[in-house]
Parts: sequence; C-alpha cells; structure tokens
Amino acid sequence: MRLVQLTVLFALTVTLVSTQSYSNFGLGDERHTLEASDFLRQYEVQSVGSCKALVTAQWDYATNVTTGGAAYAASEQSRYDKFVRSAWRRAESSVHWRSLSVSQPRIYRQFLRLAMRARETSAGLTDETAKEMENLLSEMRDIHSKSHVCPAPGLENAIAVLTGNYNNLYSSPLQRCSLHLDPELVSILKTSRDPVMLTFAWKSWRDVVGPPSKPRFLRLVELSNIAARRNGYRDAGEQWRVEFEQDIAPGAGPGLEQAAASAWAQIEPLYRQLHTYVRRKLSVRYGEDLVRPRGPIPAHLLGNMWSQSWTAVEEFVMPYPFKRLPDVSAELSRQGYTPLSLLQVAEQWFTSLGLPAMPNEFWRKSIIQKPLDRPILCSSSAWDFCDGIDYRLKMCASPTYADFVSAHHELAHVQYYMHYAAQPPLFREGANPAFHEAVGEMVTLTVTNPDHLQRLGLFAGNNSSDEEIHINYLMRIALEKLAFVPYSYIVDLWRWKVFSGEYSAKELNERWWQLRLGIQGIAPPVRRSERDFDIAAKKHVVTHRPYIGYMVSSLLQFQILQALCRTAGHRGNLHRCDLQNRREAGKLLSQLMSSGSSKPWPEVLRDLTGGDQALLDPRALLEYFTPLEQWLRVQNGREGLERWDLNDPEYSLPWSSAPCVTSSSIVSVLLSVLLLRL
Repeated sequence: MRLVQLTVLFALTVTLVSTQSYSNFGLGDERHTLEASDFLRQYEVQSVGSCKALVTAQWDYATNVTTGGAAYAASEQSRYDKFVRSAWRRAESSVHWRSLSVSQPRIYRQFLRLAMRARETSAGLTDETAKEMENLLSEMRDIHSKSHVCPAPGLENAIAVLTGNYNNLYSSPLQRCSLHLDPELVSILKTSRDPVMLTFAWKSWRDVVGPPSKPRFLRLVELSNIAARRNGYRDAGEQWRVEFEQDIAPGAGPGLEQAAASAWAQIEPLYRQLHTYVRRKLSVRYGEDLVRPRGPIPAHLLGNMWSQSWTAVEEFVMPYPFKRLPDVSAELSRQGYTPLSLLQVAEQWFTSLGLPAMPNEFWRKSIIQKPLDRPILCSSSAWDFCDGIDYRLKMCASPTYADFVSAHHELAHVQYYMHYAAQPPLFREGANPAFHEAVGEMVTLTVTNPDHLQRLGLFAGNNSSDEEIHINYLMRIALEKLAFVPYSYIVDLWRWKVFSGEYSAKELNERWWQLRLGIQGIAPPVRRSERDFDIAAKKHVVTHRPYIGYMVSSLLQFQILQALCRTAGHRGNLHRCDLQNRREAGKLLSQLMSSGSSKPWPEVLRDLTGGDQALLDPRALLEYFTPLEQWLRVQNGREGLERWDLNDPEYSLPWSSAPCVTSSSIVSVLLSVLLLRL
C-alpha cells in the first residue's frame, strides 16, 4: 500500500475555469511566463519544507503510536492544507497562468496539478462549512475505527478459538463486547467454515457501523455537491472523475464512467466463468439450500468482509488439489530468511533490471521489524520525505510469503519516488492516481509466478513447468484480482449515482444491493432494509475517498506487465513472464516512472505500449487469464455462459429486485451446521 502523504480530508474542488480572459496579453507573453516561473520557484522551496514537516509528523506517529503524536500529525496536516490553499489563492489572483497553455505547456500543467492538490483540501469553502465537513468525517471515522460488537450467545467459545482471545470468556457481559473489525471479525470471516458464525460476523459489523453513518453520509453528500457546483461541476462525482478525465482531449476517448463501464463489459464474461465455478464448489461444501446452483453467492461465504477477495476459499476451489502450489513461507523459514534478506532479494530484482539500489539513508532509517519497546502501525508502507534524499519503508516483516510479496510491492513505490525526484514537486506523483499502485501490483505479478519462485529456489520439490501447477496459480491470482474488479467498480458507481441524484436517500441500501447482485453476483446472508446502510462497512466510503482508482489500477497493472514483457522479448503465456535480468524492460519502466505526472497519462501509456494503447484497455488482463478461462469453459459447460438468476424467489425482498437469503434458507443453514457438527 502506498502511503497517501497528502491525506484527503475532503475531496472537494477549486475553480479550474475562470471567466477572466487574458486574450489581450497574447499566448506567448514573456511577462506571464516570468511571473509563473517565479511563482513556481518560490512554491518549490516552500512546498518541500511543508511536505517534509507533514511526512515527518506522520512517520513519527506511525512508528510510535501515541495520542500526542496523532494530534501533532493532524495539526501538521491542517498546516499543510492551509499552505496549499494559500498557494492556490495566490496563483489565481496574481499569476496569468491560463494564458500559457500553448506556449508553455509544462508550466501550465504544474498549475493544473496545484489545482488538483488544492481540491484535496477545503479550498473554496467557507470556514463554517469546512468545519462541519471536517466534523462529519471525523465522526464517521470514529464510528468505523472504534465500533465493536458482542459475541452472539452460544458462540463465545468458538469465537475465542478463532480469534485467540480467551479473555472474553471470563469477562463481564459489557467487557465481552470487544470484537473489532480487525483482527477479530476479519479473522472469523477468513477462517471459520460455520455459516452461523460467518453470518454473525458479517451482520454484526454492518449493524454497528451502518445506521449511525447514514445521516452523516447524506449530509456529507449534500455539502460535497454544494461545493462542486460552486466550482463549475454538476456534482461531486464529476468533480472526482476530473483527476482522470482532464488529461483526455475532447473527442479522444470516453469519460471515466463510460470507460469503466466498457472495460467491465469486456471482463464480465470471464468473471462469470469464475463466479460459476466458485459457486458450484461452495454449493458442494455448504449445500444447495445455502448456495443455490443458479443463484448469486451469499456474501458471507467468500472469506472476506466485503467479498472483494476470494482467496480465503482457495482450499475449496483449486483445480488440481493434489498439485499444490509451493509453500513459500515454509521454504523461506527453512532457508533462514530474515526480514532484511527478504528486502535484499526484492532489491536484487530491481537492480537486475538496471534500476538503482536503495540509498544508504533508506537502510539506516527504515523500520522493517516490529519494535519491542513501543506500539507501531504495522501495515506495510513506503515513504517519501519530499527532499529527494530520504526514502523509507515501514514493515513488521517476518519470513512469510505475504511479506515476500509486500517487500517487492513497497520497493516498487520507493523506486517510483526515486525516479521522479528530479521533477518539480508538483509532478512528483504517478501519471494518474492509479499508476503508483499499478506499478507495485505489476511487480508482484511477475515475482510470484512459479517460474520465478523456482529461479529463487523457493519451489522445492515441485516442477514449475507443470501446466496443472500453472492453472492452480492462475486460479489463486483470479481469486485475488479478477474477483476484485467488479467490487472496485461498483463502490464509486453507486456513489456517482448518489451524488447525481439518480439514487435517492430513500433507496440507498436497495440500490447498493441491486448493483452487488446485478454486477457482482453477490447476495446478503440475511434480510436487509433501508434501516441498514451496508456500504458504510467499507472504510473508503466513510472517509470519503474515491475508490475507482483501484479498478483503474486493476487494468493498468496488466497493461504495464504486457508492455514490459513484449519489450523483454517474452514468448508464451503472459503469466509466465519473468522480468528478472531483463534490462530492456527496466529501461522502459524507468522511463515511465521518471516522468511522474509531468505528461498526460494517456501519453505515458501510449509511450509504454508503443502506441498500441492510450486509455484503459482490459485486453492485457484477458490475455493473462486465457489459460484459466479455457479451463473454466470446459469445467462449466453451458452453465458458465449464463448469468446468475436475478429473479430467484429465494433471494426476494420487499425491495423490487434486491437479493437476500430468506428465512427458509436460514433454517436450512442451521440444519446443515448441526449436521456438520455431528
């Protein structure tokens, strides 16, 4: 996960269009160029200091979690936001930068990037409105982070075993209500195979976070739309999409909403094959009364609180269960790997492509193991301290497969930081909001394939050329990445329609489940109503952060991989491409990262693909999964060509078309659980 240094407190926009005309000055006016250049030079000096102060405060808190540290990091965030707002106001009032769009496109683009950064703060709002919005976001964040639930009667012992927390067994009833989203509820969804336990974990989280978040969310939508309309947009959804759309010349391609819909239409047949196969395997495991042969998949059975990743059910769905994928964690442990050696292996992958090694400062200041003397936020993250010198990694690493993957992913972010460090501060970011994550995920795709693991000696006792092994590997990747695509699409599709008014406040949950059923083929395990607000279970929604970038990244990572593998001369299936030692691919990757956001992202993509692709294109993803798709078509037959039944009475609600498991299904679940326990 890339550290989002410029934390988005409010995704609001500032005016990008002005009624003021500068036509009397002339496009190439030297005075305008000089004043714009002077402004940018001053901004660079000031922004480096402000950015470094903010990141330092965030680092200090993340590596030593205290109440005081949190308050100081928040104050530095507020100070940085004020700096950006002030800089933007000065630019708007004293610099004729819009007249330079043709004569000085690089200068002009930096002012566009400044406008985008100001959009992430409360620029353009009254202090009163900004404060109300800040309070709403703070309240929803607290609901999400501080909510906890009580163990269901009769499940206390089983929950204690699953979570490893036996204290609740001996606590007072009030003290027992200490099950948080992470790790307890997430762990139950991932590891339990008891449908009643899974239903409890799924429903209880939504019960505590949904209803109190709903009125706050509705007010946040109202304020966001007011701000967006004051600044020339139809609604806040259009304002969010401009980050991707402003780089697309009029008539050169569809808007983001249309591009996402088109991409999903091309991916959906492959997803349907995966859905059909997984549903059949879950039906065998849990029975047809719970997982109906032609219906959607109940959301609580996929091993993930949001059904966005299906990797937890891998044990049920592996195509060739006796052709096991390598136990990389066991092999890393057997060979004596340490957190440091994990990172060194990752670094060697990048240097084999001709990319630079990590600087000494990185090794001296990074934290790669959990300290014993203080609490730390253990989620892996890469850090850029804004000065072109100081880059760090924060991990609580151990010799496991997950941390092997994370080490490569996070070093990819650091490489990106290092490559665009020579750009002006306003260009020190990915070509669009999805590029950073796409590069990191591309790296993990190539370093986890069986051929690369064999090269590293981490595929002991197996033959990486076995085609059945590769089908298993593709299934694992599909459960993670292909299953995620529709979810990453519908989160913001739903919000865009709420912002535009197409979805009213009286039908928010119904519309959410219509999208989940119609696009993802997922149904809730219990009845839902408008008293519920299930989308609030996702943190990105209550923190008001756009999500569509994850869908864009899901496509871009395969486009980047395909381009690098072609440049490296790879022949054969795309998923078997191993880029280690392919310096020609490294040169192309270096060019991509070095440009930062200095060029429109369609141009960056066109340069990468040799003109073959300039916008979002799912063909590379489809090529990657071609061997698995062929295998699934044989397994599924005609069933794989059909959609899940949208009118199955077992999934009817008082809503017109929203899904649900009815009371008869719940009774069947209870009976099946009793049989499983006998």
